Amino acid sequence: MKILNTVLVGLGRIGWKYHLPEILKHKGFKLSSIVEPLKERRDEAFKLYGVKCFKDCVSLFSSGERPDLMVIASPTPFHMRQSLEAFKNGCDVFCDKPMALSYAEAAKIFQGMKKYKKKFMLYQPHRGTEEFLSLKHVLSLDLIGQIYMIKRISSGYNIRNDWQSLKKYGGGMLNNYGAHYMDQLLRLRPSNVTKVFCILRNVISAGDAEDLVKVLMETEEGLMLELEVNMASAHIMPPWQINGEYGSIILDREKKSWHVRYANKKDLCGIKLQKGVAALNREYSNGKDIKWNEKEFEISGFDKIDFYSKVYEHFALNMKPFVPIEETMELMRVFDLCRKSASKGKCISHVEIIKKTTQGVSK
Repeated sequence: MKILNTVLVGLGRIGWKYHLPEILKHKGFKLSSIVEPLKERRDEAFKLYGVKCFKDCVSLFSSGERPDLMVIASPTPFHMRQSLEAFKNGCDVFCDKPMALSYAEAAKIFQGMKKYKKKFMLYQPHRGTEEFLSLKHVLSLDLIGQIYMIKRISSGYNIRNDWQSLKKYGGGMLNNYGAHYMDQLLRLRPSNVTKVFCILRNVISAGDAEDLVKVLMETEEGLMLELEVNMASAHIMPPWQINGEYGSIILDREKKSWHVRYANKKDLCGIKLQKGVAALNREYSNGKDIKWNEKEFEISGFDKIDFYSKVYEHFALNMKPFVPIEETMELMRVFDLCRKSASKGKCISHVEIIKKTTQGVSK
């Protein structure tokens, strides 16, 4: 079995509570070193795991360390620089979301990966949840016909007062939760986004970054995608709503199942258009009773994907990445368009998107 000598960069929340335990748990990884700027955290890691610790990536590589894989769990402003340092020193990169502060920074990572012929993959755990995998299965059954709108909502009441509440550190809910849920939307129906309208607002956060995100998008196929991240909501709103020609799908959080209500196409036929302005029998409806079918699909029937198994498959076995960098670049492109729309207070159109995508990334 090939062993990946792995350096973990960052011992904050996600690094300490998720990436570190996962690296230690999987047989294909060997924790060879840690990079962490805070001395007390370096001392803590050395005491518990006896691993070599460095204050920064320069110190790491200057010592002669040459890991196979760098796991970046540092705050967003450091992702680009640390990724490029890894590539230059012959190291692949597995990076926590978001990829970088901007599309321009992401493009530099993409170019660096190509230049040094290394690999890069982003941590997108919500692609592998029971909820998301079961939804993809339900959609594959084609019960509600042509889908015209998908809504994704994340809500709660949380007054953030950490670095992720500050713009100067790349904070805000677009980068934070938005990185998860926008990725889900883009993966459900892969199609280029051609229009974006976005509102970013600071409602209750202690910092200056947004804690309310509202995004409406349209794809080249005419599908509407809507994302809402609201950290100033006392109620938990329904997280998913999918609408099609013949029905709709919602997530029942209490039952932990997908509820599908749909009509058979043949039952909707035969409704003739009325001519003139006098409604038949003065009725507002078309006079046809719709027979609705109801189905429930439990989430529990799907196993959550072990993300670090996917990491090993890509970096050690050269299998296709679970999260291709091209898809991550598309996410970063859409994020840039969201910020541009929010700053200008208008919808960003297809023409402006084409102009944006021709800059920065060379294949």
